[in-house]
Parts: sequence; C-alpha cells; structure tokens
Amino acid sequence: MGDVISRTKELFPDTELSVVGFSLGANTLLKYLGVSGQKNENHGIKAAVAVSPAFDVLATGIELQYTAWGVLDWFLLRELTKPFLEKRYAV
Repeated sequence: MGDVISRTKELFPDTELSVVGFSLGANTLLKYLGVSGQKNENHGIKAAVAVSPAFDVLATGIELQYTAWGVLDWFLLRELTKPFLEKRYAV
C-alpha cells in the first residue's frame, strides 16, 4: 500500500489523498495507517474510510475458502507468490 500511495503522491503532488478500503482492503488500510502512525511517517492521507473490515481475519478467510470454492485462495496465493519470488534473492 505504501508504494501505491507514494506513487500517487508523485503523480499528483498537489492533491490531498482520501482512501477507502472495503472488506479485507479495509483491514489492509487500517493496518497501514496504524503502522505508519507508530513510525511517525507522513503518508499524506488526509481522510480514510474502512467499510466492513473483517474483525476476525482468520475466521473470515476460512469462511471464504469454503464459500468461494477456493478461488480467493488461488488468487491470493498467485498474487503473493510473484513478489516473493522476485525478492527471494534480493537479500
């Protein structure tokens, strides 16, 4: 999320950022704001809204696994594998 916000600020330096996250995206947004706030980082976000965050991410993930026939697991695994493979030899 930090990369997207940084890039947006580069492209639109005079624009105030407002961010909305839905469901698991809301969890990601809240986590980002919390961590950047603890580090006193200036993320440049002026307003944020979290819509329907999953309060119990593990339970939500298990429920989605059975209700979406594993499609979400497949998608997330595919998307998370790419950056992992790109960065595994970077250290």
